[in-house]
Amino acid sequence: MREIGGSQPPYAHLQWAYAWDFRNPQWVLDTNNAYQGYYKAPSFPQVRPTLDEQEILNRVLTDLNTYKTEWFDKFVTGQEPLSKFDEFVDGLNKLGAADVIAVRQQQYERYGELTGS
Repeated sequence: MREIGGSQPPYAHLQWAYAWDFRNPQWVLDTNNAYQGYYKAPSFPQVRPTLDEQEILNRVLTDLNTYKTEWFDKFVTGQEPLSKFDEFVDGLNKLGAADVIAVRQQQYERYGELTGS
């Protein structure tokens, strides 16, 4: 069991997936096919950033994600009232959220050019 992740709680869900696939292969195929029509594709396509884009993301995302997580925790626990949400957004902008949005927009447009969508 340890070879497939046994006794490691973070991977317990993988054990169930392997067990279902192994013990009920036809049921898994039938169910996957039945529900495939309800599957929603990821909303943002996976497009690799250029070197320049990656530099921007490396520079901005760590601080931006840390800031976001800290504020979300404060909002949820009641340490900060939701009336300070505009202050939170201003902080995101000061940390470079607009740069990340611009990079993501470029990636999205590049994806559209490649796929013709």
